[in-house]
Amino acid sequence: MNISFVTTSKSLVVLIGLYCGSLSALGGEFVNAKSLIESCKQVTDKNVPKLCGAYIQGYLEASQHIIKETQLPSEFMMRALKTRAPHKDVAVETVSKAKYCVPEKGFVFEFVGKVSQVDYNPDTQTLASTVVESVLIDHYSCKSDK
Repeated sequence: MNISFVTTSKSLVVLIGLYCGSLSALGGEFVNAKSLIESCKQVTDKNVPKLCGAYIQGYLEASQHIIKETQLPSEFMMRALKTRAPHKDVAVETVSKAKYCVPEKGFVFEFVGKVSQVDYNPDTQTLASTVVESVLIDHYSCKSDK
């Protein structure tokens, strides 16, 4: 057996072990509602706890159902876009999938405040995503019927 092959194999095993170890260090678990809400309750003007800020920012950035209020076209424009725009147009798809319309500025701090006020049953294993979704539904649903 070639020595370089053995060295490469050992390096690969070490890398795989480090990768798996880092996954277990992250916990590999979903964030629950209790952790998110408690973290968001600790927000101040100058400090946003990592769990609260990172989770909410990541959720909002990843969602395909959120647009800024200023991006929501009129009902007439939506009909025109649906019937005349190319079917693979990304902008049209984004607007047509939008369920939630958020303000242009100051939204994240406002959103964090609403998350910190959510009333939930601590005996259940509610996921943090359920809390975020409920805040979006209760406070940021797009008014226009697309």
